[in-house]
Amino acid sequence: MTERPRGPVDPEQLLREWSGITAAARADFDAELARLEASLDEAAARAGWEEFTAAHANAAAALAQRAAKLRARWEGTGPVLEEAVITHSVNSARHLRWRVAEARKTGEALARSFDQRADQVLVRARAAAARALFLRAAEEWSAGRACGECGQPYQVGGLSAPAAFRCPSCGAVRLEQPGPETLTWLAEGGAIDAVCDEACATDRGAVEEARHSFWSIHEPTVEDHATFSTVARTAALRWLDQAQRLRPGMTEAEVEARLQRKLDEALAESTHSLAAEARRRRSRGVQLAKAGDVPALLDWLQRGGEGPPAERAAQLVACLHEHGLRAEAWQALALEHHLSAEAEDRDAWMRRRLGELDDALATR
Repeated sequence: MTERPRGPVDPEQLLREWSGITAAARADFDAELARLEASLDEAAARAGWEEFTAAHANAAAALAQRAAKLRARWEGTGPVLEEAVITHSVNSARHLRWRVAEARKTGEALARSFDQRADQVLVRARAAAARALFLRAAEEWSAGRACGECGQPYQVGGLSAPAAFRCPSCGAVRLEQPGPETLTWLAEGGAIDAVCDEACATDRGAVEEARHSFWSIHEPTVEDHATFSTVARTAALRWLDQAQRLRPGMTEAEVEARLQRKLDEALAESTHSLAAEARRRRSRGVQLAKAGDVPALLDWLQRGGEGPPAERAAQLVACLHEHGLRAEAWQALALEHHLSAEAEDRDAWMRRRLGELDDALATR
């Protein structure tokens, strides 16, 4: 991105520029998505699986680049806008801060829509290529094999592994191998997975929404993660049900390993032990605050974790506030004021802090 000239920055001009950037990005993405969708449809119908997979990977990279480019543009524009806002009067700055937040949300929502629309096209195209592969594999199953001794044809059907067959004409026994298209169809992580992904597209979208919602929470609790995990597990189980129908020979150990892999893919860093411990601490604090036991809550803040008690109180206030527990947050604010040894009048300080939290949450 071209470096901006030094000097005063007009936030209104920057906001107008950002509006133009998002409009141009949308038009560029729409055109690229249409072009690649047509190209993938043709490849799915005509190309072999390996050739299609290469085209699919290239299309995925090209589409991901569009969303990444838009996010990078905001990383260059956003800080300049936020710095420009600081120079304005309090009332003007507050209004501009909200508009900057809306501009950021617009850009991020657009980038997420790029990701979602690209995923829909990529999943559908990959499933179409997988079905074409299945038809080619089915042709192998119906085609006869010639006996190596007498040359007479005989049927072996759909083989998933090498098997011995006796020629009905001469009695010779021969080890027959699955055909190349069949082996490709059965390959782990390939065509069967593609068909399952399309069949579970709704669940796939639900997991993405649950992931976005979870990572949007700054101070998540055990309950927040449980909600995310439930969506991910439900989706993984439905996906596995589809996979077992297409791959009926899966063992119990294979099913369990695949389930764990799907959960790991969905939940990713949220299962880290340090993150889990932080969620447990937050949930305990929320539990005490909701119970209204102020002495117990104060004792927990003073003894219940790492860092200064005032800092832990501020974190608990933020957690309560973003979960809509305003009465409990107000109670915890009084404890934060006490633990911080603030000289400012308590009620005035609490009102100011609550207003700051409201603004921060609204412009997040």
